[in-house]
Amino acid sequence: MDKEIESLINKIWITKKSRMEAEARMRRNYIWSQVHLTLNTFAVLAFSIFTLVLENELLTVLTVIASVGLFGTSLFMSSMRYGERAIEYKQSYLSLYKLESECKALKRNKELMYNHIGKSLIEEEQNDRVLALEKEYVTILSESENHANIDFQSTNIKHNKDNLGGKIFKEPTYYIKRILMFLSNILLLLFLPTLAILIFSGVLNFEL
Repeated sequence: MDKEIESLINKIWITKKSRMEAEARMRRNYIWSQVHLTLNTFAVLAFSIFTLVLENELLTVLTVIASVGLFGTSLFMSSMRYGERAIEYKQSYLSLYKLESECKALKRNKELMYNHIGKSLIEEEQNDRVLALEKEYVTILSESENHANIDFQSTNIKHNKDNLGGKIFKEPTYYIKRILMFLSNILLLLFLPTLAILIFSGVLNFEL
C-alpha cells in the first residue's frame, strides 16, 4: 500500500509540474502573439499611409494582400486561445496540488491510525481512499487538455529527473524544439515588417 500511495504522489507531482510548464508556455505564446499582431498591424497601417501618399497601384494591391493576411493571422491566433488555455492549466495544477496534499496527509496519518485501529481495517480504508484519490486524479486530467511532451521534458530537465526514476534526463530533441520555437517566433514577428520595407524600397527605386 505504501508503494501505491508513493506511486500516486509521484504521478501527481510530475503532472502538476508539467501543467505548470504548459501554463508558462501558453503565457509566452500569448505575449508573442500580441507583440506579433501589434507590430504587423503597425506595418500594415504604415504601408497603407504610404500608398495614399505615393498613389501607387502596386502598393495598393500589396497593402490589401497584407491586410487580408493580417486578418487571417489574427483569426488563427485567436483560435489558439493561449490566454484561456493558460488559465485552464493553472486551474488543473492547483487542483493537483490539493490532491497531492491529500495523498501526503494519508501517508503521514498511517502510523497514527495504526495505534487506534486494527491493521486489516486500516488497510481496507486505505485501499478505498487510494482508489478514490486515483479516480479524482483521472477526473482532474479530463477537465483540461493534456500538456505537450515538451512540457514533460522541461519538467524532467529542470528537476533533474528521468520520468519518475530520479536519473538525469537527457533529451537533445528538447533543446532543438526550444530553439526552433524561438526562431519561428522571431521569423513570424519580423516577416511582414521586413517584407514591407523591401517592397517599399523596391517601388521607390523603380519610380526614381
